[in-house]
Amino acid sequence: MTKLSYSMAIQTDPVSGLKIFDTRASKASDKITGKGYSILHDESLTTLPEIPKGAVFSTEEQAKYREFKEKRRGAADYMDMVGDFSMYLQDLYSADPVPRDSLSDECEILVVGAGFAGIL
Repeated sequence: MTKLSYSMAIQTDPVSGLKIFDTRASKASDKITGKGYSILHDESLTTLPEIPKGAVFSTEEQAKYREFKEKRRGAADYMDMVGDFSMYLQDLYSADPVPRDSLSDECEILVVGAGFAGIL
């Protein structure tokens, strides 16, 4: 039988009193084996189930869930921006808006943002 030697991961140097961290990984023993991730061949684990026939999310159900959501959401979910938190109302890194007339243009497509965050 092989005797395994272990060292403490964190030790204290007796002279300086500083912590010594042993972060070096050692080779796994024969008892520890693994293969990591593998490809799944079971189709039931990689696909969604069939949608039940006649399943609909009716306006009545939508109203029910919307009402439930509104019951859970309330003023308690939001923090008043007073006292210590009032500093977050000011944006220190941007200039004040430039005053100008409002636009009344019409467009078919508007892209807000760009790149990954672009929204049509």
